[in-house]
Parts: sequence; structure tokens; C-alpha cells
Amino acid sequence: MKNNYELLESLLLDMPDETMTIEEFDGFAAGIVVCPEFIPPSKWLPFVWSKNGNFEEAPEWANADEAYLANSMLMDRYNMIAGSLLPGMSNFEVTFSVFGAHEEIIWELWAIGFGRALLLSPEAWLQYTKVSTSEAALTLAKLIVLVDIAQNRSNLSKSEIKAFSDEAPSFIPNAIQKLSYWRLAHNPVFPITRSAAFQGIGRNAPCPCGSGKKYKKCHGSPIEKPFEPN
Repeated sequence: MKNNYELLESLLLDMPDETMTIEEFDGFAAGIVVCPEFIPPSKWLPFVWSKNGNFEEAPEWANADEAYLANSMLMDRYNMIAGSLLPGMSNFEVTFSVFGAHEEIIWELWAIGFGRALLLSPEAWLQYTKVSTSEAALTLAKLIVLVDIAQNRSNLSKSEIKAFSDEAPSFIPNAIQKLSYWRLAHNPVFPITRSAAFQGIGRNAPCPCGSGKKYKKCHGSPIEKPFEPN
């Protein structure tokens, strides 16, 4: 029996070419979650079924129940991704497709989906770049480089593209988690505290922000205040 991921994967593969693959949707959903501005489902759901978000290009459903089930499956997947980025959850993971006997990781589909999320509310992403030297700004910039590579519009050299591509599968999950921490910390309504963001992290464990330092030497300060991601 297929699990929920496999059921959604099959559903999307059976749709017209305009429909996202599940790898694209995962990148798209992650981008929506970490966007500094809330993007309601009514705005982003049409873009799953059509590149232009045009309902006229959406699949022709047999009936209302079929359409409801399909969109419910997408919402469940979105909620799962959003939930995995909440404070106190284990490290965020990305499911990449693999290809060939050597099981080459295909990260590009995820990046294409993330790039489509960037286009939904372009001005909102500028909040990450207010401090150009911040880790959040640098992380977002590197993700955009990967989007450009995935879309075959990068001006980097072949060796630079290979270096970015080799690092992408390990970089992407850490990058999304960093942006999620930044977004939560800068929530204008209720910024979370360090203890809430890093609940259950041992003092000698690697800091979840991805800095490479131990938690006690990074975000493990005993001072209780909204944290600033590195």
C-alpha cells in the first residue's frame, strides 16, 4: 500500500505537464513557509496546477470531491513541511529524487519549486536582505544561486556550478532551517525566544542554526531574549 507521499507523487505525475512534480511542490511549499510574509493557500494553490496560476489551465476534475481530495493532499503535505520547521522539532529534511545506477541526487526540481515561491511575493523577501552581511541574507542569496543553476540561467563557470551542485543536497535543508529560525525570530507579533527555538538541544550538540559551532558557544546563551540567527 502506498504511503501519503507516494499517493501525492502519483497524483501529480498523472496530471498535465503544467502541474508541479512532488519535488517541485516540496521546494515551493518550503519557500512559502519561510517567506517573511504569510501567503494564503488561496494565492499559492493555483500555481501548483498551472505555471501561471491560471484556474483555466488547472486539471479538469471529474467532480468536486476529486478536486477537494487533491487539494487536501497538497495541504497535508504543506502542513507537514511547516510543522517540521516549528521550534523543538528535529532537523528539517528534504526528499530528493535520485537517478541512475549511481543514485545521483536530483536537487534541481526542488530548487525550481523554491524559485517559484520567490515570485509569489518578491518584496517580502527583501526583509532578509535588510542587513546585507547577515547569515540569513547570505543563505537566501546562495539559494537563489541554486535556483538560477536549476533553471539553466546561471552565469557561473562550469567548475563553480559543479561546486554548488555538489553541496546543494546538504546545504538546502540547513538553509531552509536557518531561514525559518530567522523568520520566527523576527515575527512582528510574537518573536520566539532562544529556548523556544532550540528546545531540547544539548549544550555540547551542534547548533541547529548550521554555524558548525557547539550550541553552548552559539545560540546557547543563558540570556532569555529573541535570538538572532547567525
